[in-house]
Amino acid sequence: MTGVAFDTLAATRDLEAAGVERTQAEVIADAVRKAVGAGYDTLATKADITDLKAHVDMKISALEVRLLNRLYVAILGQAAVIVGLPKLFP
Repeated sequence: MTGVAFDTLAATRDLEAAGVERTQAEVIADAVRKAVGAGYDTLATKADITDLKAHVDMKISALEVRLLNRLYVAILGQAAVIVGLPKLFP
């Protein structure tokens, strides 16, 4: 991902108009450009979030299956106790 657009020429001109010397204005504008653009390559994109959502949805579905299986086993175990069958699971 590219950084945010920052017009260094306009910033330099604004700083000069405010009384800052040209060389200092250029250095300040360049430093601001670098600071504004820093870190944007590590931000999540829409595609990253979509992929993560798909992964989380898959994990939740797998967890639901495991929980339902355990619930069914518990219900069958209780039903066996109620009707007097021997223990199926120790």
